[in-house]
Amino acid sequence: MLLALILACVPADPPAWLPLETVTLPPGGEPLLVDLLPSVEGGTPPLTFHADPATGVRTDTLGSLLMLAADPAFAGATAVPLTVTDGDGRAASAELPVLVGGIACPVTLTHDANSEATTAVTLAGALVDAAGGTVDFVEDEPGRWRLDLQLAPGAWSYRIVETVEFSESTEDRSYCDANARQVLCPAGTSDPGSDPWTLDCSQPDPPCDSLLVVPDCTVPSLALQRLDVDRAAGSLSAEVTVTPAATGAAVTEVAVELDDTPVEVSSDGGSFHVELTGLAPGRHTLRATATDAAGAVSEPLWVPVWTDVDDPREGWRDGPMYFAFVDRFANGDPTNDAAEGASAEIADFAGGDWAGIRDALPYLDELGVRTLWLSNPQDNAAGAWPGQCDADFAGYHAYWPTAPRRVEEHFGDDEDLRALVAAAHERDMRVVMDLVINHVHVDHPYYAEHRDTWFNDEALCEDADNWDDIPETCWFAPYLPDLDYSRADVMVTMLDDAMWWARTYDLDGLRVDAAKHMPHAVQYNLARRVQEGIEHRDAGGDEEFWTVGETFDGADRIASYIGDDQLDGQFDFPLFYALRAAVGTRTASMRDLSATMQDSRGRYAGALMSDFLGNHDVTRFITEVAWGGGDVCAGDPLARAGVPTDSSWAYDRLILAWAFVLTRPAVPLIYYGDELGLPGYGDPDNRQPLWWHVGDALSSVEDVADAVRATTGSDDPARVLLAVQALARARRDHPALRSGDETEWWLDDDVLAWARVTDDDGALVILNAGDADRQLSNGATFAGLPAAASWSDVLTGETVSWADDRIEVSVPARGARVLVPR
Repeated sequence: MLLALILACVPADPPAWLPLETVTLPPGGEPLLVDLLPSVEGGTPPLTFHADPATGVRTDTLGSLLMLAADPAFAGATAVPLTVTDGDGRAASAELPVLVGGIACPVTLTHDANSEATTAVTLAGALVDAAGGTVDFVEDEPGRWRLDLQLAPGAWSYRIVETVEFSESTEDRSYCDANARQVLCPAGTSDPGSDPWTLDCSQPDPPCDSLLVVPDCTVPSLALQRLDVDRAAGSLSAEVTVTPAATGAAVTEVAVELDDTPVEVSSDGGSFHVELTGLAPGRHTLRATATDAAGAVSEPLWVPVWTDVDDPREGWRDGPMYFAFVDRFANGDPTNDAAEGASAEIADFAGGDWAGIRDALPYLDELGVRTLWLSNPQDNAAGAWPGQCDADFAGYHAYWPTAPRRVEEHFGDDEDLRALVAAAHERDMRVVMDLVINHVHVDHPYYAEHRDTWFNDEALCEDADNWDDIPETCWFAPYLPDLDYSRADVMVTMLDDAMWWARTYDLDGLRVDAAKHMPHAVQYNLARRVQEGIEHRDAGGDEEFWTVGETFDGADRIASYIGDDQLDGQFDFPLFYALRAAVGTRTASMRDLSATMQDSRGRYAGALMSDFLGNHDVTRFITEVAWGGGDVCAGDPLARAGVPTDSSWAYDRLILAWAFVLTRPAVPLIYYGDELGLPGYGDPDNRQPLWWHVGDALSSVEDVADAVRATTGSDDPARVLLAVQALARARRDHPALRSGDETEWWLDDDVLAWARVTDDDGALVILNAGDADRQLSNGATFAGLPAAASWSDVLTGETVSWADDRIEVSVPARGARVLVPR
């Protein structure tokens, strides 16, 4: 009895909350009741419960029952503040994690303080709302902070704020997250006249936020931990970890394929190992998926590997890239030739397709092509739309996308594209796709669904100086809305689409259209996505998935988008203009060309650039050189350039330009038809169908040469073709025509020459742009060449010999010597 009285006098422990598990709340406002009483221990009865509203969630209490209801437009993670008060007035607080619309995915952010005086670290930005208001990091050890979150799948921008205490003041400093894999930049961050873009997360107030992308954790996931590829031995070894879904469903199956053939793997439950040998030189693709007991399937793990070269970067330089402008290159399937009502034949779909390119692969292979660049395969706008020259144009060029993941029916179907890529790979050709993500067409579903939120305000690039003043936000046309990449949903969606095309169709690279018209964050995030999901650099992968940009601008702007954290390279427009002027029109000297060449070498050091003498946006080389160009709008309705006759000298200059492009270290580009001297004024006449000039004779170089002789009545286009073939083949066989130590061998107003040597090869390239033959005499060993040798001229087959460290060589007017060891 006495013991009972004593116990009755001892006060109860104060109330305390037990660990609270995440409550999953249906979206749309449907209420859910939760009994809070089992989550509290201690306290003197009666217990009173109170709940405050949270971001995206309304609350009410009745006794120990908590009613939760999501706001209609909200989805994601949040936290409801709770308080319990006992009969003695003692209170305890906690936060109830709530996930609206799905399962919460665990995410941990870590941060190393930038100051020893940092006393607190907090989260800022859009991620705060997604995290339900959770902002405070905890310090695990001096200077190292951590924040554990439960988040719905999605993407949010954020910064990390350090509170730094000084003796007499406190300062908050905002940083980007040095551990973040992606970034998000506010509109207008990239000043066209600014210095090269950089992002340093050790400095406060960076120009961009960090971007957290939380993948769907309701499916299992695969992560490549280790990748070893021995190309010489033809072997591949990989270790992959398997993470079950947050649902807790066990993984029941792992499927692995090499080149669409199932592969047996060894597994210890949480990981599996792949050991492959006997890989033939060429392209191989390893794919893997995991399936769990609930039927959920992981995102596929995709590991593309080329085993045809020791150095993956050199595989791109071995031979030229050919831009097979799909609608104008070859018509292999007349059933998809429907026109779209443009006001001129040259402005409408002409009939070219993927089947035609596939049929022409023997010709391209024999020409020496090692990379195939394809027009954007996405479905494009139907009908005709206003363009230059008061004419209406169809979307034959494939720059007006109307569907994110559907192919263009004029080019063929899904299987046609797959068959083309596979056939190119069988010939050891890499395949690059034109990536168009700066804008969409007004008929695109993204515009229909998000026209008021996903796009920049309309301001046409052609108005005022908008091409240069506001390149990131201007519209190319009133029907081409420009995407706003300051939004996380836009960034993630467009790059998800890009990665889908790369994986689905086994691509080897992307040509990024309109690079300067998108914020640097696009190139930065694309690089990270490629490095993580395709090249697998963190696992030891060294494959080179090439991203090459189009920045139609000066050298400074081009260079600002290149680097390990942006594009691998760009098309060298300043060198293109210098080449046309020095070799083509003779409005500049070879000294000028050499100066631009040297500037490019220093400015783009380490980048995988592309050199070219023509593309689909400029007057064709032969038309500009022979006739000085012309006005495409002067026709009725559009002018068409014919084949220059009695202009052998102009074709000499075209061969000379090819001798430059095909012997430089960059990836040389052949714009379809330039290997023949195809004519053309500006757009769209510079896109004349190839079959207008060669018919359907694309089975071999010899057949094309014969066909163009027949259609032109001249041997000039054919001799250009044969010269390009000879140069491309020599480039493949002689590493010194694409890499090595380079030394200037001769330079004056008319002649530019260089020697290049590797460990076991050498080359001497001499270009004479003057209208007179030249006899040159110079040393050999100062340029790394042997003191005595007998070498062959790639273009003529002639043997050129020298001795006593003295090279004497004649070079014809408007001609080249490309000398290599016999």
